[in-house]
Amino acid sequence: MLARWIRQLREFADNTQSQLSDELGEDLDWRQLDPRQYDPRRIIREALAEPTGHTAAEAAAAKNAARASGNSVSAAAIPAAVSLVAGEPAPFDSEAT
Repeated sequence: MLARWIRQLREFADNTQSQLSDELGEDLDWRQLDPRQYDPRRIIREALAEPTGHTAAEAAAAKNAARASGNSVSAAAIPAAVSLVAGEPAPFDSEAT
């Protein structure tokens, strides 16, 4: 009886896959339909692993170059990467929501 259920389950899976292939086309990428790609832990891990492309030294150099040339630098152009000394409290904005 268990073997029959397994065969029926396998037939159901094969039929479902072939029906999806018929409806969505033969060039279907099954990885796009994988629900594991929406795992919040994986999304956060990948976002944290991506390099930002900016360092604090680069931001300071851009700010100094803009001051020397007389141009102002907008806050959006400079990344907010600041290193804190051990024991120093993090900046706090009482007006932030």
